[in-house]
Amino acid sequence: MDRKFRKEEFKMSVNIGFIGFGLTGGSIAKAIHAAHPEYLISAYDLQKESLILAQQEGILDTVWDENNLRFDQCDFLFLCAPTECNCAYLKYLREDIIGTDCILTDVGNTKATIHREIDRVSLTANFIGGHPLFYKALSGYSHSMPDFICQAPYYILTPSEDVSFHKLSVFTELISSLGTVPLVLTPQEHDYTLAGISHLPHLLESAYVAMLQRLDTKEHRLRNLMPRRPLSFDGNSSSWQQTCMENAPYISNILDEYIRSLIQLRCQLDQQDERSVFQLFEQSPPPLP
Repeated sequence: MDRKFRKEEFKMSVNIGFIGFGLTGGSIAKAIHAAHPEYLISAYDLQKESLILAQQEGILDTVWDENNLRFDQCDFLFLCAPTECNCAYLKYLREDIIGTDCILTDVGNTKATIHREIDRVSLTANFIGGHPLFYKALSGYSHSMPDFICQAPYYILTPSEDVSFHKLSVFTELISSLGTVPLVLTPQEHDYTLAGISHLPHLLESAYVAMLQRLDTKEHRLRNLMPRRPLSFDGNSSSWQQTCMENAPYISNILDEYIRSLIQLRCQLDQQDERSVFQLFEQSPPPLP
């Protein structure tokens, strides 16, 4: 006589896949492994050394190669390569390849580009954009840590219009289980927000340092006395170049407003407007601890 399994007795394993396995992908995988050690985690990356190390550490159950990409088995598939690479991979991830129930996500700094490509390849029913808000001047799997995810203030989600409420709920539950706080935004809200809190500050800091180098003395007093860079950003210049080019419209709009405020501040200084300068400092919020 056939045995009747109760639902709790017969539960298939959850399969997590990664395409790209550097700092962010590795940190997410480690956070998932810590929270859900029973989940099966697989990954593909051009840097095979990272995959071998992750498998030796017990983080990866399976290492994919070009001849063994089992996307059809994934319940969640994280795209953790640069945005242009993620977009190139999408043509291999048609709905008949990854399955209708698979939740496809990314970790990119911008969302407009990836969402346009998702729409073009008809994967909108699967895709929920993702972005864990942690900033480390590091790169590579060897520097990845689960704490980068659980200590991130927010993990932004940008669901496509065709994603079901069930998929969004399931993915939100997974992200919450890692110890961070999911925050749902539209792709436009994400890119505008990141332009203001991350992309433009990085541009301004880099431009300011370059200006000080031009104005420096022969003795390099400015360089020697300048404090260490106050912002903790990924030092990958090509990655930041791509991010700023992709998000140029939002960055430019906020930069226009910043330029207007600088012109106003210059006038106040030239006119010795002590009251306005005092109010500027008084009204500015204190720095975060």
